[in-house]
Amino acid sequence: MLPAVRDATVDMLRGIAVVAMVWGHLGVSIFDPSGQGTPGVTLQAPPPLWTEVFGGIAPALFLFVCGVMVAYSYRRGARLSRQLIRMGLLFVVGATIDVLFWRIRPFTTVDVLYCIALALPLCHLFVSRLPSWARWPLVLGVFAATPLLQRWLGYADYPTEYTIWGKLVMDVDNQTSIFNHWIIDGWFPIFPWVGFALLGSVLGARRWDTRRPTGRDELIAVAAGAGLLLLGVALGWPDPAARSILRLNAGGAFMPPDVGYVSASIGSVLLLLALCDRIPASRARDPLILLGMAPLFLYISHYPLIWVVSGLLSSRLTIGPGIAVIALSLAVLAAVAWAWIRVRGPILEKITGRPRDVVAGDQVDS
Repeated sequence: MLPAVRDATVDMLRGIAVVAMVWGHLGVSIFDPSGQGTPGVTLQAPPPLWTEVFGGIAPALFLFVCGVMVAYSYRRGARLSRQLIRMGLLFVVGATIDVLFWRIRPFTTVDVLYCIALALPLCHLFVSRLPSWARWPLVLGVFAATPLLQRWLGYADYPTEYTIWGKLVMDVDNQTSIFNHWIIDGWFPIFPWVGFALLGSVLGARRWDTRRPTGRDELIAVAAGAGLLLLGVALGWPDPAARSILRLNAGGAFMPPDVGYVSASIGSVLLLLALCDRIPASRARDPLILLGMAPLFLYISHYPLIWVVSGLLSSRLTIGPGIAVIALSLAVLAAVAWAWIRVRGPILEKITGRPRDVVAGDQVDS
């Protein structure tokens, strides 16, 4: 069994996901084409399409990296119980964010932390129980089943949200059940999002077994990534007319996730994976690595950051000033991440009795 070490490519992918997440969530709160209106948690007018394209890659990257890290943990000897414990902790964090930030009843709309929580044990079982030949058909099956389930079970224009006092947030004509939200039409349901985590598990196991990406692996990633991205574009992605406007106004870009979006997102993830593998070690990549070393902490931290930034602005911003504010906010988050890592390292080392670098390499979502 190899010692636990950090994979710089994985950290960079998580760093890109953090940047895209802040871009999307903070942009919803502060952007307006005319620079008018009060900052808040819902859009007043759709942003430029290219901004949504970038923000929309965040959940696919987070779930893909989750799968990669579960595969690494399994190869290092982690048991299923470890992922079950982490699942429980993520459920608690997700529920707390629902109550404190969104002020809604938890476990109803299936935010991304709930999906990641479910993916942890599923990915462990996936890499530990299934033979290699059976993994790809299951990954493809999850993605292929998504449009069929959207058609058969229905896809609500907006998930069923209840305030913590029991008031329905938004009543839509095609409302579906909360069970349906977990399967297909919540914010981040099992289909298709767990498919990204399973894909990460397949490639993570491959990366661990080969110790480093081979030239053949990189060529396949680039060819498949480019092909899937072009296929997504050919299928009409991005298609503004296919979006649920109610979800878009709450920050849900490209929902429902149609075949074009899924294809383009898988392609983008594979291309980013190959790109990050080719970036040589240098200080230029350190900011992304830093953001990628504490994704869960930054996920939690970016919610109060949105509150603070929105409260400091007297009105919404146009695209140029908005980008400047988002860049400054990311710099603040990077500083917070650096401080958190400095504090966390010695604490975990004392608790686990293992060297700090080994403990750091063992983190999946911290």
